Amino acid sequence: MTTAGGVSMNSGQWRQIKDLFAIVSEADTSDRPRILGEAAPEIAAEVERLLAHLDGHGPLDEPVLASVSPSASFFSPSLIGRIIGSYRVEREIGRGGMGTVYLASRVDGEFEQRVAIKTLRLGISSPAIAQRFRQERQILAGLQHPHIASLLDGGVTSDDVPYLVLEYIDGQPIDDYCAEHQLSLSARIDLFRQVLDAVSYAHRQLVVHRDLKPNNILVTKDGVVKLVDFGIAKLLGAADGLATADGWQAFTAAYAAPEQVFGQQVSTATDIYALGVILYLLLSGGVPYDVLGRAPGEVLDIIRDVQPPPPSTNVSTSAAVNRGFSRDEQLAKSLRGELDAIVLMALRKEPARRYQSATVFGDDLRAYLKGMPVSARPDTFSYRIGKLVRRRWPIVIGAAVGLVALLGGTGIALWQARAAREEARRAAIVSSFLQGMISSADVSGEARGARLGPGASVEEFVDSAVVRLPTALRGDPRGEMSLHIAFGKAYFTQERFRDAVMQFDTAIAIGRRLDGENSISVAKGLLESGRVEVASGQMQRAESLLTRAVTLYEQHDSIGAIDGISALSNLATAKAFIGIIAPAESLMRRALALENARSTRLSIAKASIVSGLGGIISLDGKRARETDSLWHRAVVMFDSLPNGNVSEKGLALWYEAAKEMANKHEARAESLGLAALAIHKRAAGPRSQSYANQLANLAANALAKNDTIGANAYISQALSIIVERKETNPLVKMRVELIAERYYLTIGNQELAERFVRQAFAEPVGTNPAYRGNAEFEVGAVMMVRHKYAEAETHLRTAVDQFLPFYSNAGLQTKTAWWYLAIVMDSTGRKAVGDSLRTLAMETEPAHPNRADAPKKKEVKPRKS
Repeated sequence: MTTAGGVSMNSGQWRQIKDLFAIVSEADTSDRPRILGEAAPEIAAEVERLLAHLDGHGPLDEPVLASVSPSASFFSPSLIGRIIGSYRVEREIGRGGMGTVYLASRVDGEFEQRVAIKTLRLGISSPAIAQRFRQERQILAGLQHPHIASLLDGGVTSDDVPYLVLEYIDGQPIDDYCAEHQLSLSARIDLFRQVLDAVSYAHRQLVVHRDLKPNNILVTKDGVVKLVDFGIAKLLGAADGLATADGWQAFTAAYAAPEQVFGQQVSTATDIYALGVILYLLLSGGVPYDVLGRAPGEVLDIIRDVQPPPPSTNVSTSAAVNRGFSRDEQLAKSLRGELDAIVLMALRKEPARRYQSATVFGDDLRAYLKGMPVSARPDTFSYRIGKLVRRRWPIVIGAAVGLVALLGGTGIALWQARAAREEARRAAIVSSFLQGMISSADVSGEARGARLGPGASVEEFVDSAVVRLPTALRGDPRGEMSLHIAFGKAYFTQERFRDAVMQFDTAIAIGRRLDGENSISVAKGLLESGRVEVASGQMQRAESLLTRAVTLYEQHDSIGAIDGISALSNLATAKAFIGIIAPAESLMRRALALENARSTRLSIAKASIVSGLGGIISLDGKRARETDSLWHRAVVMFDSLPNGNVSEKGLALWYEAAKEMANKHEARAESLGLAALAIHKRAAGPRSQSYANQLANLAANALAKNDTIGANAYISQALSIIVERKETNPLVKMRVELIAERYYLTIGNQELAERFVRQAFAEPVGTNPAYRGNAEFEVGAVMMVRHKYAEAETHLRTAVDQFLPFYSNAGLQTKTAWWYLAIVMDSTGRKAVGDSLRTLAMETEPAHPNRADAPKKKEVKPRKS
């Protein structure tokens, strides 16, 4: 026998209560009296008591089919007006299946802050549910992402009510936001991709949300998505005995996957299903299944057996109006095809047949927005070739013309019949080759040769062409050489550095065979390969290749041509990164003089050389004023050019931002930093290494302002980029990892700080004293805070040895290293040595980095953790 509401009941009666409660809670309020009237009075009375605690919450926002333990308390006292930790509770802002959420404000006087406090609605009389609440706290603490609401604190009140203190999100559910702002289809998809990015991050942390729905996806006034309520999230592989211990399950019927409602294995595919329902709602205005007011058994049958209709066949009039369509038919037409296929793939009954991950889901949506084939569409030749031609026709036509011009060379007299015939033959070969590239999309049985798979990307398109190249142009080695150069540049643009180098090396080998070791064609290949090695951080090899290229251009009196000048400027950059500063500056100044002599007009090349010269001089450490002047000049030049938003401008803007930050002009610094980020996004893409580097720069500025939330958003995104990239310049990786180290040291997570600083130190960045010294210093600083004094001393002394040639005793970097070494000496009983080092450091007091490990003037030991 069990007791509910003071009435003794057997297990059969309790089962009736649970079933009736599930049905009534899903029904409209007006239908509840009729449904309850058909039940036994004692059963109806108990269900009415349970319903009283729903407080009018909507049927699709409550967990359904929930088997709740009869021993669980359904009452938790209101917290309005109470002090919880450092916060005063102001008002209730929401209720869910497991808890009540309050708005609260900080009252300890430290700083102003509004937070959301979530309490456990069902009380803690059920050990399994209490464990679930503790699990939510543990999970949220480990999730740090710009689109996931952060966990700030947690605990238990004096009357045993567990609570979480969460980042307060002033936003709307994603479907309401889309409707109110009448977002277009593409805008809704872009917003939804923020959701996918957050879910993908959570899945990589082995966390499944399990209750994704619009009310758990809020959008701020600035259009930023925030995922909330990981109350029923489950660590993949973790023990979860709730279903057997208390019979407790939580999900929302309209968004629940088949395996979820039948108590089967929950995985990341479960979240993919819910995401499919949400996208269905955002696009069409409705959900795939109507479960409102249906009995639990009927709901189970629908979710298990009924195939969802395509969104295009389920469009509501209000949805069409909110998207700017005059009729439902117009919206349906826009959804028909790719979007129908994408949504239905996410909603497949079998988990294994859905999208493999949220990232793949997002890739298909990105492909749709770009007009590329999507993997969810049927694999028909007509579909893919149609997408290919519509999207690439300017490229195909331009490539044919451009390649003919490239292969033809210069100085051909049109009246020379033999040369004209050779040009025509080469054009025919190129035309045939391009046609073969396009037809490679054919996967039919009649197709011959290498074939692309369904939904081929640009990368796959280029890969396929490269495979065909040696055979297709076997009779024209000079044409083949030119195409290897062209495809090497394509790989370079995609930041596939090793593939690019292979293409250029092949072109060099062909050039040597055709024209000899000392030819211009070899110089061209060496230049292109050297440029790639600079971008990928392989500076020693870059210097060797570019030195040879410069020599060849000088031998052919072509050093003043575009390629010769490019070889000089790239060689200067390579030498600067190695640490050979004076020769690097001389080479860059020569490149600038030759560019000025070549043309008096302002150009991207000229502005880039000025920016590069500023970068080289900045490595000196003693000529800040000259660096300021050059980078400002570069920014002005880029601004004067209609096509000046290139990566070099982003670098120059960032230097301006760093200068403003040093002068305490924080708003101006942030504006310039964000402008630089936008340029890198346009110039190289949002997953490029230059974009990641600029995110790290913004994170560093945020840390300087004590804005750890902003720093976390930037550095998390930067880390995700360098982790997923196959090839990244080690200097960029070091930069990102060192900023991550600073962030984690600032928030007190010394273990992660040490992990990232060791990763950064291990990056193969060469021998440049400025970069190597900075890495040595950062390791020393972390080891000092970690009380690993012997290791700290070794690294800090090495940092000083690296800094002195650049900064001398008066440099900020050198002084800060002296200061930290003094602390290490004090901490290891060598106070006299520490005093002498402190004297060096105090000649002009260093402005210490704004970090948790930065020592104060009178400190003699690092702050204890």
